[in-house]
Amino acid sequence: MFLLALIPRLWGIGMKPVWLDETFTLHRAGLPLAGLVHDSFINHHLPTYFLLIHGLMAFSPNIGLLRAPSALFGALAVALTWLAARNIAGRMAGISAALILGLAPSAVAFSQEARSYTMVMAMILIALNGLILLVSAPRRAAGAPPGQRAAWLAFVMGTIAAMDVLADGAPWWIIANVAFVPMILSVPGQRAALAWRWLAANLIIVVCTLPLYVTMDHAVHGHFIHSFGWVPALDTQRIWSAIAGTFLLRIADSVSFRLMHVGLPEALFGFTAIALPFLALLGAARLRGQRALQILLLLGCLALPIALLLISISKPVLVPRYMLWSDAPFAILAGIGAAYAASSLGPRGRRALGVAASLLLIVNLLPYYSAQTKPRWDLAAKFLDTHVRQNDFVYLTDRGAIPILEQYLPQGAQGRVLAHVTGNLDHAEAAEAAGQRVWVVSGRAGQGLAKSWQEFASLLVPLGTPSSFNMAGNRIRILLYDPADVVGPTASNGN
Repeated sequence: MFLLALIPRLWGIGMKPVWLDETFTLHRAGLPLAGLVHDSFINHHLPTYFLLIHGLMAFSPNIGLLRAPSALFGALAVALTWLAARNIAGRMAGISAALILGLAPSAVAFSQEARSYTMVMAMILIALNGLILLVSAPRRAAGAPPGQRAAWLAFVMGTIAAMDVLADGAPWWIIANVAFVPMILSVPGQRAALAWRWLAANLIIVVCTLPLYVTMDHAVHGHFIHSFGWVPALDTQRIWSAIAGTFLLRIADSVSFRLMHVGLPEALFGFTAIALPFLALLGAARLRGQRALQILLLLGCLALPIALLLISISKPVLVPRYMLWSDAPFAILAGIGAAYAASSLGPRGRRALGVAASLLLIVNLLPYYSAQTKPRWDLAAKFLDTHVRQNDFVYLTDRGAIPILEQYLPQGAQGRVLAHVTGNLDHAEAAEAAGQRVWVVSGRAGQGLAKSWQEFASLLVPLGTPSSFNMAGNRIRILLYDPADVVGPTASNGN
C-alpha cells in the first residue's frame, strides 16, 4: 500500500515551481544548525522538519529531492489510513479508505511540497492507530499486555513526534484526550487503572513537548496569534473552498485556496460532494456499538475544521493545510461506509465497483498534474533574465516574490534584475520620471491579501501606457513602461 501510494506522490514531484513558503524552507534548511534552530523559533516554527531537510541539502539542493520526504510521509499516511480502517472494519474498508486519501488531490499536493504537513499527518496517524487499538479493547488497555503496550507506545510516541514537528499536532492531542473519557467510563471495574495509564501517557507527552513550545513562545515573546495576520478574512467562498479542497477531492490553488476549474464535468464534483459525506456518515453509523471509537473518528474529522471556523469569526485562521490531517479520519469513516455499502454485493460485484471507483478517483486526480496550482515565478524569472537591462527598475506588487525569483534567476543575473527592485509604486513613478525603464510584475507570491488585477491596474494609470504586456503562466503579468518608447503596447505570453 505504501508503494502504491508513493506513485502519484513521486510523479512529477519536481515539476511544479516553488512558492513563497517553500523558499522559507530552503532558506532555513540552508542555514548553519544554530541559525536554523533560531530562525525556526522566531518564526513560530519548530526546527525538527527543517533539520531533516538540512541533512538532505548536504547531498543536493534539487527541489525534487527536498520534496521527497513529504512524498514519503504522505505515502506512509495512506498506508496507516489503510491499516486503521482495516483493523476496524476489514480489508474492504482499508482499501476504500486508502483509495480516498491516496488519490485525494489535496493530499497529493501537500505530498509534493517541501513543507512539514504530511510529516505531522503521518505521525498523528501512528498515534491514531495506537489509540484505535486501545479504545477497541479498553479492558486490555487497562492491563496493558504486550500487544497493548505497543498500542500505548504508538499513541505516545506518535503524539510526541507530531507535536515536536508542528503545532498542528496539538489539536490532535486534545481530541485524543476527549476520546479517552468514554473509553475510561466504559470499564467500571478498571477505571482507576486505565486513568493512571492515561495520566502517565500524558505526562510523558508533556515532558517531551513542553520545552520546545516554551522555547518558541519565549523566542516570539508570546505573540503567537500575530503570526496569523496574513490569513484572508472569512467568506462563504473561502469556507467552501477549504472544505471541498480538503475533504471532497477538489483541486485547489495552493496559494489563493480557491477551487480551480480543470475541465472535469461538474457532475463529477457534485457526485463526490454527496457520496463522500454520505459514506462517512454511514461509516460513523456502523460504529454506533463502539461509542469511544465513533467519537474518536468523528472528532478527528470534524473538531478541528469546526474550531478553526469558529475562531475565524473573530480572527481568520481557516487555512486548508491546518486541517489536512483531519482528512485521514474522514477517509477512514468513508472507507468503513463504502465497505458496508458494498457488503451486499458478491465478490465480482465488489471487484467491479472497486475498479470503477479507482478509475473515477484517478480521472479526478489527473488534472492536478497539469493545473497551474502555483504561480509560475520560474517563467517570470526566465523572462526577466532575458529582458531586464542594467539600471532598469522593477516594481513587484508582492515583494514576497524576491526570494522566489532568487531561486530561479542565475547567480550572475540577480544583481542586474534585482538591483533596483521596489514594492512602492511612488518609487516606480519617480524612476520613470527620471528616464528609467520600469518593469511592473504583478502576481501573488504568498497567501496574504491581494488586490485583483482590475483593482491594481487602475493604480498604474500614472505610469502611462505600457510598451509591452506579457504573461508568465496564467497569473503573473509583466508590463514594461519605457519613457523612450513611442510605439504602442505589444503583448506576448511567457509560456
